[in-house]
Amino acid sequence: MSDSGLRTGISFSQDVLCALKSCLTSAEAFQYAEHILRWEQLPADQRAHLTREKQEHFQKLRVEKSMGSSAPTSKQISYLQSLGCTLKPTSRLHASRLIEKYKSL
Repeated sequence: MSDSGLRTGISFSQDVLCALKSCLTSAEAFQYAEHILRWEQLPADQRAHLTREKQEHFQKLRVEKSMGSSAPTSKQISYLQSLGCTLKPTSRLHASRLIEKYKSL
């Protein structure tokens, strides 16, 4: 990427940009800088949307991790039995997935 590519959308002087570019000695650092510049060029509403999607994804992972380490509730077990499930769920997450599976049958 050229210095002019680094300037896109940013009002820094050429000297500052050259100094910053010289600090990016590793390929990973340079790629990260390019990523940040591309991110900053996105419209604010698109950045907000992508941020919300990322937050929802990680929230789902946290919930699944928590449910995966918690015992199934008696309500889940009763509901599974009412759906005709004979399996004993090993966790809340397992019970939740079994419920979804048996509801779709």
